[in-house]
Amino acid sequence: MIGVTVNWTVALLIRKLPSLKNSFGRLTASQSIGDAIHSTLFALYFAPMCFFDVEWMKTYSMVCGHLLLIAYDISTYSHFCISVNRFCSIVAPRGLGSAEIARRLQISSSTVRILRRHFAGGPFILQQDWAPSHGSRSTLAVLEAHFPGFLDKNLWPASSPDLNPMDFSVWGMLEGKIAGKVFATVDDLKAALEVAWASIDDGYLRRTVNSVKKRLRACVKARGSNFEILL
Repeated sequence: MIGVTVNWTVALLIRKLPSLKNSFGRLTASQSIGDAIHSTLFALYFAPMCFFDVEWMKTYSMVCGHLLLIAYDISTYSHFCISVNRFCSIVAPRGLGSAEIARRLQISSSTVRILRRHFAGGPFILQQDWAPSHGSRSTLAVLEAHFPGFLDKNLWPASSPDLNPMDFSVWGMLEGKIAGKVFATVDDLKAALEVAWASIDDGYLRRTVNSVKKRLRACVKARGSNFEILL
């Protein structure tokens, strides 16, 4: 009954997930439906027929057997297609076309203008984290074109918000400045965040940045484990 419940739950809910509205999601749904039918027939028809020796069930056992084979084939072929899908995505991943890369380059150009205006023409370095999209070819093409000398994800340990000043300090401080306030629109929220950002004290930022060295040493001492207790 666990198999019946789990497979029917997956089959019914998988279509509601935006991330699975693709070929992989459809294949997964097909496999779960095949498994759900197979486990349901086995639990509610085949097993009772064998255990309780029900005559009328034996009469239609051939029909049940054909349905079980069909459901098994659906599950097996769906699993085969999923395996091929995964193999192709690893061996021959489909990259973005030149038109899409050009479109993203155009979007990034606007971002560069905003950043340069924000930093008043001063120097700045873009730092990546380990978000999966940061390693895509299109993202790297944009960064190499507009942000020479950027720090890629390989220069930063994965899952390490305790080592990022923005994560362990600045974002929380900004949230505290606007906490408890109600904003009618997203633009009002953005405006409030810009005011809070402009009010950040330079001394606070220096102290925050200077604390990174201490955090790095604590991280090394803890061998990459949780080091907050060492601070």
